[in-house]
Amino acid sequence: MLTDLDDNECAPKYRFEIVPEKMNKNLIFQIAVREVETWLIADKSNFASYIGISKDLMKDEPELVSDPKDHPV
Repeated sequence: MLTDLDDNECAPKYRFEIVPEKMNKNLIFQIAVREVETWLIADKSNFASYIGISKDLMKDEPELVSDPKDHPV
């Protein structure tokens, strides 16, 4: 499971808010400090290919985009 902090400030505290203390040992749980979308668009070549655009249309430093959901690729 992958999520991001959104408006939360503390990843460990947020983790215990959404996942039970005794989670299944097979569950892999990650919290992205920045937006999950940034992780996706950071892989320019594969993501551009997946959505059918030129990778040249994508930002070189997606982690600097303050709100990736509202930002055009």
